[in-house]
Amino acid sequence: AMPWKKPGLRRLLRQLHRSLRGAVCGLSDGMGSGSRARIDSALACSLTSRLIKSGISLSAVLETVNTSLMVKSADESFATLEICRIDLNSGEAVIYKAGAAATYIKSGDRMSRAVLSSQPIGSGGSVTVPAQKFHVTAGDIVVMTTDGAFLDEEWLSRELSRELPAKGGPQELSERIAHAARNAENGREDDISIITVVIGR
Repeated sequence: AMPWKKPGLRRLLRQLHRSLRGAVCGLSDGMGSGSRARIDSALACSLTSRLIKSGISLSAVLETVNTSLMVKSADESFATLEICRIDLNSGEAVIYKAGAAATYIKSGDRMSRAVLSSQPIGSGGSVTVPAQKFHVTAGDIVVMTTDGAFLDEEWLSRELSRELPAKGGPQELSERIAHAARNAENGREDDISIITVVIGR
């Protein structure tokens, strides 16, 4: 997974864990702006990474991170969190989203979106984070974005159909997508993070 990140980005989680069987990557974006948003998403990233590496289930990870943000301070602490887990043997993949933006999955000539309605973590009470399962094979591409990225889906589908550059690969593709999203902002400024995962052979 290769990310693109804007200087001063609140927080990007590139790869949480990788083993012989699978890989987990994700994004977190603090709600609001400034240092508090950075602290909230940094806490979410750090806890998520450590808990996943400890071997507990993703549902337990999400519940623990949600509770941690809730009790961090007397003030409200919200952050989006998206986790994508891919089994490198079977090709089975699952995406968990807590207030996170759309994820795009390009498989052959078809592009689909994972859009799940949910509250950000830290928003109070017990967290119920929806998940979407899908299957990936060699050559498929998964694009994860934060909510600052506005993308023309027809353009994105064509872009993901192009042959990856020999040099740069997923990193260069992330940069092209981020550049297009930045141009589509129409004066609106927000952090943009892109993670592009290309399934190898």
